[in-house]
Amino acid sequence: MKYKCTMLTFQLHEGEALAQYLELQARKGWYLQCRSFSGTGGFQIWKKGEKADRRFAAVLLDGASEWDAGSDRRLQELCQLCQEFGWNYYGTYGLLQLFWTEQKDAPPLETDDTLRLDIYRETVWKKQVPGYGVLLLILLAGIVMLARRWDAWLFDLTVMAEIGAISLVWTALAAYLLYVFG
Repeated sequence: MKYKCTMLTFQLHEGEALAQYLELQARKGWYLQCRSFSGTGGFQIWKKGEKADRRFAAVLLDGASEWDAGSDRRLQELCQLCQEFGWNYYGTYGLLQLFWTEQKDAPPLETDDTLRLDIYRETVWKKQVPGYGVLLLILLAGIVMLARRWDAWLFDLTVMAEIGAISLVWTALAAYLLYVFG
């Protein structure tokens, strides 16, 4: 068996591009091995298999959880509905639910671009904006801390070390909060 490891960096709004990429890889005979693929730019393992002409679709399920997709009742209902129309569940990529089919005449899963855009906007507002807001507050706190000691930080190495240590703490806190909320 042949394997390869790649890093996918598709964002939430790039579901169609992700689907096209998966179609291209399937034509080459490469298939992702995990049913939950990190949407945060993690590494994915691909396994070599039979070349196939598959169609893929990426669906943004309203209110879906990136962390607990397997037990979501709405996702199970969506999978059952899609299966009735010839689509098979492939896995998740962040908040995107991935489906595949080999049927040329299978209907598209999403046809209403306005509804898709509304779901995207609501998801970004709920999942990503709070994390960026927290990061902005942390950066502003760091700027205020620097401004309070602006006369000393240019010349005093202990103050520079203190600022460096504090910025490491703020960065770790920001990374954790973005991980939780973002």
